[in-house]
Amino acid sequence: MKIQSLKYCSALFVLAFSLGLGQRNQAFGQCSISFTGPAGNVLNSFIVDYPNYPNSDATFHTTVQDNNEPLPIGTYLTWCVDAGTELNPVQGVGTAYSGTLYPTCDPNLNNELPTNHPVTCYVSPAVWQQVNYILNHKNGFYFWDIQVAIYDLVGGPAPSSPPYPPYTPANVQSLLTDASANAASWVPKCGDVIGAIYVITNQAGTTLTSPVQLIMLEVPITCPSVSCVSISAVQGAAISPVTLTGTGGCGGPYTFSATGLPTGLTLSSTGTISGTPSVNGAFPYAVTVTDSCGNKGTNNCSVTVLPPVTANCATITNAVQGVAITPVTLTASGGCGGPYTFTVAGLPNGLT
Repeated sequence: MKIQSLKYCSALFVLAFSLGLGQRNQAFGQCSISFTGPAGNVLNSFIVDYPNYPNSDATFHTTVQDNNEPLPIGTYLTWCVDAGTELNPVQGVGTAYSGTLYPTCDPNLNNELPTNHPVTCYVSPAVWQQVNYILNHKNGFYFWDIQVAIYDLVGGPAPSSPPYPPYTPANVQSLLTDASANAASWVPKCGDVIGAIYVITNQAGTTLTSPVQLIMLEVPITCPSVSCVSISAVQGAAISPVTLTGTGGCGGPYTFSATGLPTGLTLSSTGTISGTPSVNGAFPYAVTVTDSCGNKGTNNCSVTVLPPVTANCATITNAVQGVAITPVTLTASGGCGGPYTFTVAGLPNGLT
């Protein structure tokens, strides 16, 4: 049974999707999201449903149920992108699809959307920025007001004939006016969402003869994070430089700062810790990473600086020229521990 996707966008059905994609991290300006699935990963537990229909707060959700998928387990609010194409579900039965996710902040998005789509959705990155602005400033608006605003920007006008759900034209215009005035200066931050379009290309392993509905998931921008690194440090000895790595947020380039490093060690803005520690002991320190949008994330790390290597003096008594001494043994401590090796300079001839 074919279902007109616009008119039945909140009809009660469940779709099971499979999604094949590699890692993607695309950005427009300061906007970035990542899909972290391995190349060729097939998403076998991708569920789309309308659980609240026909309630007034009817919403469209996508649920990921498998840890091995490109998006983390969870439920993502989802929107129809265009107003003129169709899905092909069997009512109440999961239907297998495959396709690719594309972030709307990808400047090459127009080259990746299907060319045979009746509603092209080929708009400028600035217009997709307005869509993403609406996704993050939609509180207080009815679901269908938001949906029609998205249609107006990228998918063409929404039909007015029943059974299309009601919406308020004044509310739609309010959303569009706000986005037009403010989207260009809006910088997404961690905790915001960016739309990701799911382009369905196959149904149950068979290439479709006509394009199907494009849907758009709200994918959260994660706050940037930085991992701690292992540092081998001994007081008075230069360490082998180590480099921190930032992830998440709006993406790189990342900058780094730290507080609490032991005297003599420094952290460069690009994330490299280097230097010669002049003190020993255990030192907790905090690393702050800043992404390209100015979002910050902090991780508490620690480094232990070992005391310098020392050796005791050995007392040699009753040494007489020409007579073998009683052997004595030096002991050492500090540094990374034993086994220690020893060298010497200045012993009298005959002693080693």
